[in-house]
Amino acid sequence: MQFRTLRWATIWLPVGFIVVLELVKNFVLEPLFGQWVAHLITFGAVGFGAGILSFVVFRAVDQAESRLRRQNRDLAALNDISRVVSGSLELEAILARALEKVLDVLETEAGEIYLLDEASQELVFKVHRGLFPQVFQEISRFPVDEGFPGLVAVTGEAIVVSDLAADPRFKRQAVVARGFRVMASVPLRAKDRVIGVMNVADRSKVYTAEQVTLLAAIGNQIGVAVENAGLHSQVQHQASYLNALIESSGNAIITTDLEGRVLSWNRGAELIYGWGKDEAIGQIIPMVPDHLREEAYRWMDQLVQAGKPKYNIETVRSRKDGELIPVMVTVSPIRDTSVKVVSLLGISTDMRDKKRLEQELLRQQRALAVLEERERLARELHDSLGQILGYVNTQTQAARELLSRGQTAAVDTHLKRLAEVAQDAHADVREYILSLQTSAASEEGLLPALEGYLQRFSQNSGIQPELIVADELADVEFRPGVKTQVIRIVQEALTNVRKHASAEHVWITFAVTGHETRATIADDGCGFDPAHIAARDGRHFGLRIMRERAEEFGGSIQVLSKPHEGTKVIVAIPLRKE
Repeated sequence: MQFRTLRWATIWLPVGFIVVLELVKNFVLEPLFGQWVAHLITFGAVGFGAGILSFVVFRAVDQAESRLRRQNRDLAALNDISRVVSGSLELEAILARALEKVLDVLETEAGEIYLLDEASQELVFKVHRGLFPQVFQEISRFPVDEGFPGLVAVTGEAIVVSDLAADPRFKRQAVVARGFRVMASVPLRAKDRVIGVMNVADRSKVYTAEQVTLLAAIGNQIGVAVENAGLHSQVQHQASYLNALIESSGNAIITTDLEGRVLSWNRGAELIYGWGKDEAIGQIIPMVPDHLREEAYRWMDQLVQAGKPKYNIETVRSRKDGELIPVMVTVSPIRDTSVKVVSLLGISTDMRDKKRLEQELLRQQRALAVLEERERLARELHDSLGQILGYVNTQTQAARELLSRGQTAAVDTHLKRLAEVAQDAHADVREYILSLQTSAASEEGLLPALEGYLQRFSQNSGIQPELIVADELADVEFRPGVKTQVIRIVQEALTNVRKHASAEHVWITFAVTGHETRATIADDGCGFDPAHIAARDGRHFGLRIMRERAEEFGGSIQVLSKPHEGTKVIVAIPLRKE
């Protein structure tokens, strides 16, 4: 604005001056003094006016240059301060170097910085530079709103005092005793929040308004640097805490690049896999055995493409000594700031103890299932063979009575019936023995045990069995107790086929439907009326036994039959997938 005014003044003032001068010369000077004297007076006036104009113009230019030099000096000082505070993230180093630069720029004798403690709401002394450091630390903590530092922290405005001794707000008399007279205090700001105060003091210097403005600007820069240093300290603390968590974890926590090269390897990985950190870093997934490497690379490609973790994958990994161990692995992609997948994080849990516990639990379940099966067989033997033996005893006594009467024909009829009953009892005993053998073989699996049983059943009965199993059952595993009960239900159904169906073929089918497995035993025999059999349930308890067994594992039994159309027994078995 000043230069714009000066520019127009240098144009119009000379023009106006010459016009006025001509008018005065023509109408005043020439009539009074004549033409030559008037010209001399005019020339003298022009020279005098030019001198005054030059003086004014050059004075304005000098002032402008002085302001520019001062502004450049201030900008250079701010740039220096910015370079100093950005050169480190250590708080003490930032404050010390910045304060030294402030004293150099202001050419003053002493300076200090206090930072706000949020918890106590006190300003705490951090650093001093310049003269008499012990004197300035006479008071190292100022409550907010007390003393110059507290007042600046509350108001957020700079304070300049030209006579410390006369100002009751100044609390450190030892500083006054040392001859310090002038002090300027400015806030340190970060995001419109006062986080500290900077004081500079001198024994003779008077701080100008421009210097206080510069000091306030420097305070803002230092405030931002202090906050950055605090954030850096928090990040370092969090990183140290996270690293401690990773190192103390019992799981193997491993990071790799996208080619599988190990980037980090924690203590858990050393314990589980056997390689030390220095051995593992740089290797390409050393814990993956050769026969699973192709699968591992496929997982890595899928993770990079989909960008989604794979959770709780049960697999096998190799230790340094070559031992293959069961582990559960979770693999996650790691992204950079551009959300690009740059590496992979894998967490492996050693499953050896869990597998040992599972095997021990399975052994105990099998042992319990065997005990329960023995008790059930004892009850069935009592119900079936007990009835047969009772019938044999009754028929034997009747035959003896008839023999004593000489009724040999009737005795022969009783003996033939006894022989048939004995043959049936013998077949039942063989069936029970075969069932026990099959139950013991069930530890190898339900289907292998049934295959062996059906082969022996065919040899003993002459009936042709066929086992049909759906492909979906490949990943289905039954609990030990369930396997035993299913085998016994199939055996009971086949026993009924042998005794009552007069069948030539029987089909045993296993299929997965919804949330259950269905076992169907179908024959081509004579069939029966289910209602009629239900009425005689007291004597024919096979169906009741099958239903009791199914109820023990949460299943159910359905019998479908018609006379001359064969019979179907359908067993519903709840699924448990691995």
